[in-house]
Amino acid sequence: MGDNNNLRIGSNLKKLMAQKEVTLQEVVRDTGIPKSSLFGYTQNSIPRSTTNLRKICTYFGVTADELIFGTRISVNRVIQKGDIIEGKFKVIDVTVHDKSV
Repeated sequence: MGDNNNLRIGSNLKKLMAQKEVTLQEVVRDTGIPKSSLFGYTQNSIPRSTTNLRKICTYFGVTADELIFGTRISVNRVIQKGDIIEGKFKVIDVTVHDKSV
């Protein structure tokens, strides 16, 4: 992948693990993600599997942009299928939630 200078997944993942007081092995056990993959993420390797990314985010209660970039990305427009956000991730699916319910 291109320039990873603005990626903070490694330090963010380590910080989340410290806050939750869990080890890498415990995250492996609890999420089912291979240890080699999780270790790679601690070294700023971006998850190629959206399933793994979702598992990590759900486990720690954060969004993908919070995990990867360290901050929630504000989007002031409607995201459409196929859009590129921040030049890093392509939106492959969009779910619309009806807030009137």
